Amino acid sequence: MATVTKTVGASDSADYATISLWYNARRSQPSSGDTEVCILEDGDHDWSSWQGGWADVNLTIKFQAENSHGGVWANGARIVPTGQMSLPSREDDTTIEFIDLVFDFPAAYRPLYLATSSTTTSKTINVTLTRCLAYNASTNSPIIRNGNNAPGVTNITATNCVLEGEGGQWYDVPYSSSTATDSYVVLTACTVRDAIITLQRHTSNSTSNGSVVANGCLIAIDSSMNGGQMVRLTANSYARGGSSVDCITTEAEATHDNWADNSRTNATYGVTFNIDGSAPASGEVSWVGGSGPKYDFSLVENANNLAIGYVTNATMPSGDIEGNVRPGSPDAGAYQSATSVSLTPGVGSLTTTSLTPSVSVATVLTPGVTALSITPSVATAVVATNLTPGLAALATTTLAPSATATSSVFLTPGTVALSTTQFVPVAGTGHSLTPGFAQLVVASAEAPSPPIVDSSTPRSVITQGSWSTTTDFVAGDEWAVTISGAAANAPRVRVQLIFV
Repeated sequence: MATVTKTVGASDSADYATISLWYNARRSQPSSGDTEVCILEDGDHDWSSWQGGWADVNLTIKFQAENSHGGVWANGARIVPTGQMSLPSREDDTTIEFIDLVFDFPAAYRPLYLATSSTTTSKTINVTLTRCLAYNASTNSPIIRNGNNAPGVTNITATNCVLEGEGGQWYDVPYSSSTATDSYVVLTACTVRDAIITLQRHTSNSTSNGSVVANGCLIAIDSSMNGGQMVRLTANSYARGGSSVDCITTEAEATHDNWADNSRTNATYGVTFNIDGSAPASGEVSWVGGSGPKYDFSLVENANNLAIGYVTNATMPSGDIEGNVRPGSPDAGAYQSATSVSLTPGVGSLTTTSLTPSVSVATVLTPGVTALSITPSVATAVVATNLTPGLAALATTTLAPSATATSSVFLTPGTVALSTTQFVPVAGTGHSLTPGFAQLVVASAEAPSPPIVDSSTPRSVITQGSWSTTTDFVAGDEWAVTISGAAANAPRVRVQLIFV
């Protein structure tokens, strides 16, 4: 079971210039269980080709963009077809994957057409779309058409996709006596606007079944399109087994339940969707919008936006269509609105949601300082600081400030200043201090000389030569030690700061 990867595009490093050339070179190569990967470079690609010549073995065919489109219709690898891509005449199981692609379909008939020539061999066809933007300008031609006339199952799965249309179907099972396969559609974390799913069953194929399952989706269907219903069902419709979990829809309750087979959890019906970027009223959904068609379907970040934090039951993918991480209570639809902010070096990430803001910040401060933790309602801080050189330690809390410092510091030539601001020292007398009092003791090993005391605020003590002195400070006082003279003399001063 080998995987063979080739690149298609206009660059010199690409293996093939077109999807058709890639197919013609690779179609006879696979063995059973192999995977053929077609990496599409940025730019427009035409998938118009007949691909009925693949080796008739169990096969996976993968079309994947080289780069993410980032949720922008004009970016990345785009499928802009001039004709249909057909995979007929296959007698074995087939999986076709589309990843990170943009589909931009004209009004003409240009689908991926699934078919087979066998009417007796049961087979499984899987088609998956992951993080794709898909627009269909046609009102009657699909993006994917299932014409499989063999018994078995066709599974259509879309995850983190935008499906936009003009009322035409993006997937359909045609009303044909030759179509015999069961057809199951699963949508997860998708945004659907005016794009229809058509499930039809011919009267001669009464044994075939089908269903649509939607999880965490936003569904907006204009009332003029298929009666405002996302799934078109004929009078001789499939034996449905669909469901809806954590979906928000413009559909009426009865209309939604018609295709969801009355199996729904946390479904909100008849919701107003805004496509103009306006702030939603309570219970509405607003998209950023912009110029259409091919709108920007990211969510307007507003506490009233019903889609934000809506999903509580469905299992959602870990990331959204742009690769953004979804939180514990994700948004409905293809886009996640929560913002992740990277702060300055040493600072942890900040994550918020519009409905339940929370903050957790870990900060690495200057040397000797520990982490800072903040929550929305309570702020606390614990800071331990080692002064260099020396032995002093300062501890503070925001709510209950306190400080205890004992230092024995030898200073080298230069200027040193220490200020304390998170407590209020009260002056005592002499050496007998009570709690809250502050005393500064400065001494040298030589005989003292009289100090010059400047009583202006801030108070300072200026000495010259050999000296030893003490002074008491009142609230708001500051102190500084300045040593001048030739560095070769290596003056040595001992400063002792006592708080009791």
